[in-house]
Amino acid sequence: MRKQKIQMIVLLVVLAALLAGGFAARKVSSREEEEAKKKEEGEYNALSFDGSLLARLEVASDKGMLILDCNEGAWSFVKDIAVEKQQDVETGASGSSSAAESAGNGEEESSTAEDSENSAQESVEDSTETAAYEVNSSVADELLDKIANLTSANKIENVTDRKEYGLDQPVMTITATLSDGTEHCVEVGSENSMISARYICVDDTDTIYTMSEDDYNLFRKTDTDLAQEKS
Repeated sequence: MRKQKIQMIVLLVVLAALLAGGFAARKVSSREEEEAKKKEEGEYNALSFDGSLLARLEVASDKGMLILDCNEGAWSFVKDIAVEKQQDVETGASGSSSAAESAGNGEEESSTAEDSENSAQESVEDSTETAAYEVNSSVADELLDKIANLTSANKIENVTDRKEYGLDQPVMTITATLSDGTEHCVEVGSENSMISARYICVDDTDTIYTMSEDDYNLFRKTDTDLAQEKS
């Protein structure tokens, strides 16, 4: 009887091992099939990191600079956007005042100029009181998701001449700095109009990928583009 129990236990252990092995094999097979499918569809993993570890996102493009800090998913501007917005308002007010002053020298023209100047000054003062901006987190989150899970439809390996792809003088540089100090840099080069994409290099390797024109335009933003008034 005891011998039968031992045999039963051994059989159960063997069965459990077989089931576990089969599950692991199916898991590996599924992963391999998924990777093979991606290759068939022309989708390559250009850059991947844990987005929750992002500390700072910087984008330098032809439109200017975008610099955002990220602390556990909470976005903030590095520079004072309220001041920058205020300068824009003051510039507009100065232009309005100059235009009004050049309207004429008569009493009616002078009165109009004075009214316009007062109105412009009031606009500046009002904006000074209310100018407080925060990051549009929905757009910032979209940028983070793109860069943390950057895929490409094309992959060119063992590239020796970056100039051929416009990467000797990138038109855009995206830098993601993680909380542990790790930096990932994506350089964007020239456009391939045939596929509506731009060549990119990730972390200064000899492999070239492509970024869709839509994604490229998504990153062509400045701090003020992402600024929204605090509610």
